[in-house]
Amino acid sequence: MNWLPGWGSIENTEWWSSFYFWLGIACMVGTLFSSVLNYAYSSHKDGLIATAQAKEVNNLNMQLEETSRQILADHSPKNKIKNLFNSIDPNILREIDNGRVELVVRMQPGDIASLEKLLVEPGGENMIAILGRNQKMLNSSISNGSLGPQGPVPEQQPIMLRVLPSFNAISQ
Repeated sequence: MNWLPGWGSIENTEWWSSFYFWLGIACMVGTLFSSVLNYAYSSHKDGLIATAQAKEVNNLNMQLEETSRQILADHSPKNKIKNLFNSIDPNILREIDNGRVELVVRMQPGDIASLEKLLVEPGGENMIAILGRNQKMLNSSISNGSLGPQGPVPEQQPIMLRVLPSFNAISQ
């Protein structure tokens, strides 16, 4: 062990012995201090994670509420009727927005059935009224000023609609 500093003399050995003793004490104090800091930071980290998770859950709940409101609004009778008219001919909604209250619309039998179902839903009866129907036209392409499919369709029927005030009030 001659390679250790101060190994060869009594005075140096005493000094190095004291040095290593106090170095050990300092290391123990440092270990204790670092353990306390480790505990404090670990606890703080857990608190920060809990806070972040709570904020994320709150944000997700707010997004869920907004999405639920949008879904409910999108499935209202008014929006269903608007979507049906838009699928038949976008000009129908333009005419309604321009103030027309009576329209002749050429519709296929499936679209007429869909409109009739929408009009018996709660709130649907206050939006549109079917005033009358004309005879069916097979394999026709009509451009007589009525609204409806632009190209030839297998079967369509002109129906007269009255837009009720509640539809105009809601659609704006």
